[in-house]
Amino acid sequence: LGYDYNKLIHTSGFSVGLRHNFSFAQAGFSARQVNGDLSLIQNASGGLLFDRNLKNITASDRSNVGKGTIVILPFLDYNNNGKRDRSEPEIVDLNVRVDGCKIDRSYGKAQIKISSLEAYNKYFIMLDDKNFDNPAYKIKYKVLEVTAEPNKVKQIPVPVMVTGEVGGYLYAATVGGNKGLGRVI
Repeated sequence: LGYDYNKLIHTSGFSVGLRHNFSFAQAGFSARQVNGDLSLIQNASGGLLFDRNLKNITASDRSNVGKGTIVILPFLDYNNNGKRDRSEPEIVDLNVRVDGCKIDRSYGKAQIKISSLEAYNKYFIMLDDKNFDNPAYKIKYKVLEVTAEPNKVKQIPVPVMVTGEVGGYLYAATVGGNKGLGRVI
């Protein structure tokens, strides 16, 4: 190839490098010296994710080009209509599990971001309501099937219903007065 074998054996030099993965980007630096020539290389990579509906920009250490993102938004559905009304608050502490992707959640916030999804693949999102503060909060659908779309953020509202039991006394009106009834379900 035109290289002088004797010169290749007698070259002297060194190479040193440093790379670090931050939560918002990957950065690297390397230096190489060969026969008095110094080369310095710097690099940075990552991605920005813009969610128009939430008016939110997130930095990531991975590129999101061609990947899909899903945002789970759990809310307390007071009237059990399955739609979020203005008076219905967000609910924190929903447990979510999805295989093969990155799950991000912010402390004290309800939204759960599932990113780095391969485009056009179906994902099964498992929801667990056992971690809520109130044991009366329940989720109707525990498994969601979602297809990831490339370069899009898909928002999925998750209604959390308030369930419970009714307690009290039951009386039957008789001619002689009220008579208590038992074993009523």
